[in-house]
Amino acid sequence: MTAATTLLLVEDGVFDLDEHRVLDAMIPRTDISAVSMDAKVGDVLTLFNAGHHSRYPVYEGHIDNMVGVVAMKDLMLSVAELDSASPIRELSISEVMRPAYMIP
Repeated sequence: MTAATTLLLVEDGVFDLDEHRVLDAMIPRTDISAVSMDAKVGDVLTLFNAGHHSRYPVYEGHIDNMVGVVAMKDLMLSVAELDSASPIRELSISEVMRPAYMIP
């Protein structure tokens, strides 16, 4: 994307944040599908099969302590890099997750 394209997108309102609030993007805590840091890839695949989300937050201890995010895209790339003899479902989530960045 060039600077001119970005400028056009901004002028067309694609990045118009005046009409959006953080609250609009938030999910109620009781509706969050998250996985424990102790989880295995098989656990995330089970969640994905039930909910079909592309990303799942990863917590350590309790859901208020988010430590990362596991993206299905990253998970599939990790699986593709494994040799065929590796037990994919037993792979630790910590090996495929991205760190969580907190913005105060």
